[in-house]
Amino acid sequence: MHILPTAYLISGFVSCSLAAALSDAQTLRISNSLSGAILVLFGVYALISLSPAQTVTALAMAGATLLIGFAAFVRGWLGGGDAKLLAVCMAWAGTSHATEFLIVTGLSGGVIALALRSNLTAPLADRLRRNWPGTAAEAQASMPYGVAIAAGAVAIAFEMMPS
Repeated sequence: MHILPTAYLISGFVSCSLAAALSDAQTLRISNSLSGAILVLFGVYALISLSPAQTVTALAMAGATLLIGFAAFVRGWLGGGDAKLLAVCMAWAGTSHATEFLIVTGLSGGVIALALRSNLTAPLADRLRRNWPGTAAEAQASMPYGVAIAAGAVAIAFEMMPS
């Protein structure tokens, strides 16, 4: 493993994930360019750090996650940008970190959902919702799940960082 390039690539992954989280929190939108950048960074990371079998497995997991994410999108449970971000982050997680990624993402999503529904965070939630597209009722029902996905991404990045 090439320590310095690997650390830069993982840092890029974290940076793009956090940018996606910020964008989603502010506008309920995640740019395709951010998901694309995470995928390109993964491609370079895979060439440097993974075996061909690990790369194929990680991409298969990402593909399966994308299919599940789009099924959730069609049902209205998840945004399209969230589905794409979840899939490219799953590529980074691979088999080594998939469980941790999904647990941290799920728990973070639960905390965010509770916070958006809580009276304690109502002023913050109302301020965020003012920038979200759609009607007030749609904004009330919406959640920036990209923030939870980024939390999962940051968690696995710490595990992946070379020492």
